[in-house]
Amino acid sequence: MSDETVPAEPTASSLKVELRASLELLKKDFESLKHFVDEIAPEGVPAPIRLSREDRQELLAATSEIHDAADDIVFEAEKIKEKLERLG
Repeated sequence: MSDETVPAEPTASSLKVELRASLELLKKDFESLKHFVDEIAPEGVPAPIRLSREDRQELLAATSEIHDAADDIVFEAEKIKEKLERLG
């Protein structure tokens, strides 16, 4: 006999809770990135911290990834919304 338990199928409620937790984590990480960039490059003030070209490129790449992921999320969320609306 196997001691493995079969995972329960997700419910709408559990998926909603999971999504909220994921979005909160993403929001927290994004706020940390914004705070970091504000610290190194405050508006209207010469940058107190110099970034290497490599670090700057890494941050720019990260912002591009965030933008692309946001576009994907919006696109997929719209498709899900349309499917759910057709159910009603």
